[in-house]
Amino acid sequence: MGLQDKRRFAFFHKKSHVFFAVSILSTVLFFVVCSLWKTGSIGILDYLVLGNKDEWEFADFYRHIGYGSDLSRVYETSPDACFPPLSYLFFHFLYLLNPVQAEAVDWRAFRDAPYGRLSYLFCMMLLVLLFSYAAHRVAGMTEKTGLLLSILLLSSAPFFTAIERGNPVFLTMILLLYALWWKESDNRYLREAALVLIAIAAGFKILPALYGLLYVREKRWKEAGRLLLYGILLFFVPFLLTGGREGFSSYIRLLLDSHYQADFMREWSSVRGFVYRMLSQRLPLGEGQIDRCGMVMENFFLLCSIAGVFVSKRKWMQVLWMTMPVVYYMPTSQVYNAVYLCLPLLFFLGQKERERGEAVYLILFGLLFALPAWGSAGNLIHWISGLGYLLFLYAVLGEVARWIKERRRKDER
Repeated sequence: MGLQDKRRFAFFHKKSHVFFAVSILSTVLFFVVCSLWKTGSIGILDYLVLGNKDEWEFADFYRHIGYGSDLSRVYETSPDACFPPLSYLFFHFLYLLNPVQAEAVDWRAFRDAPYGRLSYLFCMMLLVLLFSYAAHRVAGMTEKTGLLLSILLLSSAPFFTAIERGNPVFLTMILLLYALWWKESDNRYLREAALVLIAIAAGFKILPALYGLLYVREKRWKEAGRLLLYGILLFFVPFLLTGGREGFSSYIRLLLDSHYQADFMREWSSVRGFVYRMLSQRLPLGEGQIDRCGMVMENFFLLCSIAGVFVSKRKWMQVLWMTMPVVYYMPTSQVYNAVYLCLPLLFFLGQKERERGEAVYLILFGLLFALPAWGSAGNLIHWISGLGYLLFLYAVLGEVARWIKERRRKDER
């Protein structure tokens, strides 16, 4: 991915210039719209946090601290205790730093406890610093330009909702950012650390395990084997502390029978939810038929993404293909999962080679990572998710066009 060279992009290098221009313009327009917007029953911040009106502020952070307060009963507390056990070891550690006498499901008690918000603030400060440190280096920018990049990304709608909700998606994305960065390092210890970080990310969210296919794509078989070993250990060993065999059985039942059922989420932010919204409003189909259509489409989407990894020859595009299912595959996916899309963006900005149609990618990324002035009168989830689907569609068309062009060249020879 060319991450070890010491090139420095000028501020008005075309790639960064297009992205900055689109993102800044959209954000400036957003504040202009804010000054003229008649808010009525919903305020600007309510709009940016999906209209929850402060009902779920930092909820994902404190809910999972509550679920992890008693490791032996993690998967018995709530259907929303849906993460692999490694994540609850982390949340249990946070609980031990500031123990609270409250029911596991009473997440507001954990948030409102002494030092409760301070713990979240400290974690977020650390994550922001780690993200900013790596982002400009991966993108091949100077520190000053990288500061602007970090400000734009962190203040964009996907990051805004992730920070407001306190979902560990931000932490998982940073683990993957460092893993993909160190994956190409000349230092063998950093390359090994990259394997561990991917395994840890999968131990928090499962789907990041797909990034292991990048090693298979490059035929780095020994590293792929060690990654599989790390992943198995970090997934199964923590069950020894979270209920053992019964905890594992409860976790599997939770995934299959409750949390990830099709009727759990009906938003555009997942492929299944998108299909449901489209078909239920336009075709006279029953719930079961629509659910089956959604399941077929989400798995077709997953297969297309995996195929894209092995078809594409560009490193940043391979990262894009692996990121798409992480963002949109699960039916419980929320709009803040779009923060993962900054991974292909950063590697795209760091790519030295030029390519046709790159301005379209940069415009889509610029609109995605901004405050959405154009969507202030509509549904934020629809706008952010729609841009992601457009990005996917444009990438598919680009790969098809590239394949046709290569075939013609072979035929001419």
